[in-house]
Amino acid sequence: MFEGSSRLAGRVTRRDRPLSGIFVSAVSDAPAAGDARASTQTDDNGQYAIEGLADGNYQVQLSGG
Repeated sequence: MFEGSSRLAGRVTRRDRPLSGIFVSAVSDAPAAGDARASTQTDDNGQYAIEGLADGNYQVQLSGG
């Protein structure tokens, strides 16, 4: 579980149309973090937000749709 104060937010679209129900994961690049991952799902407008991330670099992964 992340306990930081950083936030990752955005919008998922295809051909300028929002995609709802897409799983969005943020995976830490820090080797010491192990498999540190946080995830959420996009809303009807394709928007998502992941709160409480520790400062650092993350890979964003999308699945579904």
